[in-house]
Amino acid sequence: MRPPEILGLIEEAAGTRMYEERKDKALRTMAKKEKRVAEINSLLNEEITPKLDKLRDEKRQFLAYQKQSSELEKLARVLAANEWREAGERVKRKEAEVERGEKRLEGLKEIADKRRGELESAEAEKKAAIKRRDKVR
Repeated sequence: MRPPEILGLIEEAAGTRMYEERKDKALRTMAKKEKRVAEINSLLNEEITPKLDKLRDEKRQFLAYQKQSSELEKLARVLAANEWREAGERVKRKEAEVERGEKRLEGLKEIADKRRGELESAEAEKKAAIKRRDKVR
């Protein structure tokens, strides 16, 4: 017998051969598992991590967009409120101008009525003067 065969017989007689077989089987299983872990790590590093980084970047961009969008909406509301306030002030100023214009118009109407009265009296005086002149002739 050759030396490996003799060793096999001694191991079998001592009862250690069964443990060696289990050890070899466990080492093969561990090698398969390590190969599978290496494949998973490779997949993780090559595909999943870049996608995850891309999604994180998109999330960051989306959050920045949301922040800018809400800020824009807030500024739009502030602008609308400011324009509303300014429009109200303009309305008040124009109402005051209209009121002053109406008062002025009333004053001018009074003056016009007074002038019409003066004109009518002047016309009456003119007619009377023409009648007197015609009588005198």
